[in-house]
Amino acid sequence: LIGAASDGDKKGIEALLKDGTDVNVRDWDELTALIPAASSGHLEICKLLVKEGIDVNAKDKDGITALMEA
Repeated sequence: LIGAASDGDKKGIEALLKDGTDVNVRDWDELTALIPAASSGHLEICKLLVKEGIDVNAKDKDGITALMEA
């Protein structure tokens, strides 16, 4: 999910979520999909993730949020 969000792959994200992937899944750096989507400027992906219930206040291991990366 995080890689798809970083790449702006809306269809991939939709498929993963349909298959039951947790929208708030984190990687080894504690990133959620919203953080790389925001830092890459993928507005439509950000909107989709927010609509699906992602934690908009989630912080990575360094305390960075999606808003800080936007």
